[in-house]
Amino acid sequence: MVLNRRSQITMELMILLGIIMVIILTILFFSIRPTDESLTIKADSALQAITDYANQAYELGQGNSLRTKIEIPSGVRSIEYDKNGLKVYFKDTELHRPLKRPLVGVLAGDIEPGIYDIIMTSYNSYICSSLPNQDPNDICKCDKPIMHTVDRTSTGPYVTCDVNGIEQLCDDEDNPIGYDTIITGLHSLCTNEEAESLSGRMQYSVINRKGEVIYENTIYSSDENSYFNLSDMNYVVNYSGPLTFRATCLSECYDFGSSSEQNSDYINISDVTVDIPYGKLITFLIDNDESLILDNTNLYFLVNPEGSSKSYYQLGRVKEHDTFIVRTGYKCVDGECINVDATLYHGGYEEP
Repeated sequence: MVLNRRSQITMELMILLGIIMVIILTILFFSIRPTDESLTIKADSALQAITDYANQAYELGQGNSLRTKIEIPSGVRSIEYDKNGLKVYFKDTELHRPLKRPLVGVLAGDIEPGIYDIIMTSYNSYICSSLPNQDPNDICKCDKPIMHTVDRTSTGPYVTCDVNGIEQLCDDEDNPIGYDTIITGLHSLCTNEEAESLSGRMQYSVINRKGEVIYENTIYSSDENSYFNLSDMNYVVNYSGPLTFRATCLSECYDFGSSSEQNSDYINISDVTVDIPYGKLITFLIDNDESLILDNTNLYFLVNPEGSSKSYYQLGRVKEHDTFIVRTGYKCVDGECINVDATLYHGGYEEP
């Protein structure tokens, strides 16, 4: 009886020990291996960290970088970048965050869990993610801008103008741009080296004979044919002499603060210069009532006042022996008149 009692106690202790071991192992299992919920939180935190640093790099401006560490937890299958933002595929869940600018570079695609040292570099309209030992320009390929002529068969200067709403070559000899012409649009064709749409922008400028930029505007995207079209422009030509229409095609990788030789690969400038005729001086006469009575350098006689059907003398406004008083002057028409030397003289008169 005593032996049976001891066996029963031993059995009960073993059962109790087994229960305790199950409890301990269960606690250890869940304390060591994160739950799906905790992994989801970590995946979401990683997504938010990538988003925050990409947006901060963009806000710093083109050419600036931020360095950070991103932890990718287990369960994350891949990361996808698109123009609308950032997606993380975690097990059967898709997490998404919008970005101020598209993100490209490392971390995209299938990814292993771990801690990644990442550099975010701003390229104006997108953000490049790279590793510390990588050149961002190697990871995020920079387009080199290529300007094309109007027929797309060769490269070279190419800018077309909308003159009073009609598109033509800016230097069209059959329909030249003149003083007071209204430029309503500018157009250029710029692609990358593969003749595909450029990741960049076009800056249009109008430069006068003094070298002053008198008009400037920027187009940030091209159409489906890689044309950058500046429309709804309303620039009135009010300078004579050389007038330059400049199209500056800029890659996203161009850094305005850099003087490196490589930086020059990311800008392409095309100029078309036209010659706007200078104006000419014409004389005019007005009487005491400020009526215009002469407005032609080739006709040295008095004409009818504006609106009058009778000759000036038929109006009876002067008679014999009266002194006829007029005021005379010069005015510039059809352009600018510069470096003008003029002399006024009176030839006298004879007594009747």
